[in-house]
Amino acid sequence: MPTSTPTTEPQPGGVTGPLTWNDTIGPLLQSKCGTCHGAGSFTGLAFDTYADFMKGGKNGAVALPKDSAGSSFFKTQASGHAVVLSVDELALIKAWIDAGAPEK
Repeated sequence: MPTSTPTTEPQPGGVTGPLTWNDTIGPLLQSKCGTCHGAGSFTGLAFDTYADFMKGGKNGAVALPKDSAGSSFFKTQASGHAVVLSVDELALIKAWIDAGAPEK
């Protein structure tokens, strides 16, 4: 009986490997959003660590694991946020959230 080998489909933006906070999403958000959402954030929302991101800010969580459509992160981006991420970057974050938003 033939055996099948699992295939790994490439992630949006050409990223290979698993989408995790530590390997992909954290560095992306820190580089793009860290100026306003870094340590001592004046916005009340920090993206320095996985725990910070998942905790959210004064308005609550920004990401709901397995529910990108219900995550305020995307609503904020769609409303004309100061830093607009590229289509590929948003696709990566969406795929990550829909996969359960794993840290590692």
